[in-house]
Amino acid sequence: MPYRIAPYADILTDPYKTITFDHERHGLILERVAAEGADGRLVHGADGDLVRVTLAEKLLLLLLAKLVNLVPDGGIWMTTQRPEWNDANNALGGRGLSVVTLAYLRRYLVLLQGLLTVDVELSSELAALLTAVSDVLLRHTDALAGGFGPERRQAVMDGLGVAGTAYRERVYAGFGGDLWTVAAGDVTALLDLARLFVESGLRANRRSDGLVHSYNVLDLSADGAEVRRLAEMLEGQVAILSSGMLGAEESLAPARGSPHEPALSGRPAQLHPVSGQGPALLPRAQHVQRRAGRRLPPGRRARPGRGPQYPRA
Repeated sequence: MPYRIAPYADILTDPYKTITFDHERHGLILERVAAEGADGRLVHGADGDLVRVTLAEKLLLLLLAKLVNLVPDGGIWMTTQRPEWNDANNALGGRGLSVVTLAYLRRYLVLLQGLLTVDVELSSELAALLTAVSDVLLRHTDALAGGFGPERRQAVMDGLGVAGTAYRERVYAGFGGDLWTVAAGDVTALLDLARLFVESGLRANRRSDGLVHSYNVLDLSADGAEVRRLAEMLEGQVAILSSGMLGAEESLAPARGSPHEPALSGRPAQLHPVSGQGPALLPRAQHVQRRAGRRLPPGRRARPGRGPQYPRA
């Protein structure tokens, strides 16, 4: 589908209007489909042939597409005019930052560190993006220990955003066909740097009660980029446990709470921060116990494997 993501500068100006549909390109694709069949929808090079890349390129592209939208200590910026899978986050499209994606990105990085251990062949476009992202992250590693203030956070975003824009502009214009061999050491360096930033961001989103922020909101001003926290949600807890970053003791923190905050079992957490009316999180044991002691109202019957059903009118 010939959607075009706006340049980074335009996204900063209006993060609610970041995607356009290229009608001219769409017409060309339909003509190509009529002549070639389904392959006409795939990416073609300047020579008219299909663009073929290595598995390493596909894996790294998935990573880099997220990294160019990294907001230090905030999450992954959802710049594509849509939230994630959770309908409760519809209001976050445009300025929403996903800690959930950050957690799963950490898991993905660990996977790539075990897979990409040799030199890889990449398109010149992606190889240039890999180098640019690595350079940006390397320049700002000194801020990882103390956290990112508004100006430094904005500087990282600017560097990554410009790199992402440069890549998209080259690809939208058409792949050149040049292939570069990227040394295993360069790939490893990128993965190590990215993991440092991702894990730093996840630690920055740990709350005093052991829970993790799920989503944040990005506030942009002349002073830089601020991260505004939202209420706690279930998704962040699932994501941080799935990330593999926590040890056994840390994984128990949400249930135990902290000396300053009651444990999760003693303080229900809202699932829907936008409305503030979501159901409370209850320990599974309490939930099962309540369900077991509840009687069905008249006219309602229980069916095996399904929730109670009302008779049809």
